[in-house]
Amino acid sequence: MFGSETQRVSQRDSLSKEWQPSLDFLDRGRCIEKLPGFSTPSQIRWSFQKGRNAFSFQLIQCTMSVEGLKSKGWGCHFLLKEALRIALAEAWERLLLSPYLKNSLPGLPLTHIGFAAGTNAEAAHESARRECLERYLLFQAARGRAELRRVSPRWGMETLIAWKIEKTWGPLSLFSIDGGVGRTFFAMVQTSQHWLCDSIFADASVFAPVRRLLYSIMGSGGGELRIHLPMLGAKSERGVCGGRVKRRLPRNSWRKQLRSFLPSTSLPQAASHCSSPVSELIYPGALMPAVAVAYISWQDERNAERLTQEEVFASLICQASQPH
Repeated sequence: MFGSETQRVSQRDSLSKEWQPSLDFLDRGRCIEKLPGFSTPSQIRWSFQKGRNAFSFQLIQCTMSVEGLKSKGWGCHFLLKEALRIALAEAWERLLLSPYLKNSLPGLPLTHIGFAAGTNAEAAHESARRECLERYLLFQAARGRAELRRVSPRWGMETLIAWKIEKTWGPLSLFSIDGGVGRTFFAMVQTSQHWLCDSIFADASVFAPVRRLLYSIMGSGGGELRIHLPMLGAKSERGVCGGRVKRRLPRNSWRKQLRSFLPSTSLPQAASHCSSPVSELIYPGALMPAVAVAYISWQDERNAERLTQEEVFASLICQASQPH
């Protein structure tokens, strides 16, 4: 399963038609399609719900169900049709993720995997590869092998969305993690009860990655994960738009748990060597968007550390929240 080179997209895959659903199809809320791993077609149902307003953006949540499986996806765009399309694609992608991991990649943590939908097979392969590299860099930073560098919104729209996030939930912090093939941008928002986290991988093909990351936080109602940790850091710190970070140092009962999330100083400073992501097409695309998975091969799987997505984000929060 694990190889040293990225799997090439076959000619048949690259020639697959673009997935461009009509408004009538999106509004219908159902279709009959054969899911990967099923012998007969199944009826897929979905519904849309409008999310929190954010200036002129359309924020849409899609809830999808089929064969006892359920998933949710978010879409954010200026155009309603595009927001609906993005939300449906994300819900479809997540619907296929759980059974695929269980049946085809058992025991492989999400820190090693990228799973993405695309308008055609080639786009799905590329998006899955980017998500895989995004999670790889997050994993490296969580173990102290890559540096978290604080960044700020650079453009007017980015600053505007960051201000809206801080006004809605709480102070926002942005970081970049540099890698040899690109970088991952990581965002964390502190609310009164928990931390909201999200990330995005950026290479030369990704336009305005920080803006897209901020859109994602607004569109998903506050990030991909909610991490429950005590308030951390120095009281004088502020968010990217000046909002005060009302933090307190952890109580004694939390100190041992927090230390477990921080990287050990005995870990090597150089990142583990890995091959390029290997990608596989899960669903070629027809009535629904194409879906692909990408995963990274380690040189020595026996020594590869295993962290859950929650543990990765918890480690990054603890590192970023240390008093300067």
